Amino acid sequence: MPLAGSERIRGSDDRALVAALLVGEPESIAQFLEEISPTVWSICCALSGYESEARDKFIDTMALLRAGGFARFRTYNGRSSLKTFAALVVRDALALQILQLLQSDRPKGWRAFEQLFDADIHHLIGRRLPGPAYEDIRRDAYQNICLALIDNDYRRIKAYSGKGSFSGFVLRSVDNLLIDQIRSNISPRRRPRASAGQVVRIFPSPDDVGEPAEPSPEDRLLQAEHDEQLTAALDVLTRAMKTLPDLERLYLTIVLSGTETPSSREIARIMQRPVEDIYALRQRVVKRLRDVICEESAVKNWRASV
Repeated sequence: MPLAGSERIRGSDDRALVAALLVGEPESIAQFLEEISPTVWSICCALSGYESEARDKFIDTMALLRAGGFARFRTYNGRSSLKTFAALVVRDALALQILQLLQSDRPKGWRAFEQLFDADIHHLIGRRLPGPAYEDIRRDAYQNICLALIDNDYRRIKAYSGKGSFSGFVLRSVDNLLIDQIRSNISPRRRPRASAGQVVRIFPSPDDVGEPAEPSPEDRLLQAEHDEQLTAALDVLTRAMKTLPDLERLYLTIVLSGTETPSSREIARIMQRPVEDIYALRQRVVKRLRDVICEESAVKNWRASV
């Protein structure tokens, strides 16, 4: 959906402001700080127990954002509002503090986490389950997702490795939990049978799951991170393939060359070797690739995202 005229102007104004900010124009710096201060303050309050603590955190956070001549804002492209982008940047900058809170003061840490991500979680649920017909299901989905995030001492949240965006990691985890929840509840074996006069709530089929007409800044963040992780994983696989002996590399080339995987008998014909050799060759290739790539962080990150 194209942006309305006023939104285009706002995005253009924000890009111009950031461009001036990055070259150090004093007036632009003052305007920028004035615009993002309410966003930063609200996040600092969410992470603090009292006002003086929030003030100290606010001062530290603003100093963090100014580091490197506001280097964290060099990737801003105007697709979202500057305030939205600033909120993502601040949440990522304070990710370590959120994780530390979940270790040292779990109730406070969870309250802070929920305050920071509540709106985004509801947005993702609303995207997957749109319309008034799913109102009760959306409410249940939110509770189930929160329970899954709390489960096992916040295992899913603490799995963040520090690489990439913390916001993107959280939103991707939430979306995966939601999709799994929808899939598990639409299985015919699990659909409840209604007795006379009983109303039964049914989850939508995958074809009915909603999608936004225009991706939000959070959606773009998720997609950009997934694309980056997939590219890194494919690069690892390509490098691993180059380490194979010639015979094993030839086998893999044949397997991957078509739209369908050829049978072992067909591969044996092409390679002019006994079928028994092909079975052994396949086992060697699979084991060698697994040994090479399974411990690569790029592959682990990609597998966690799908």
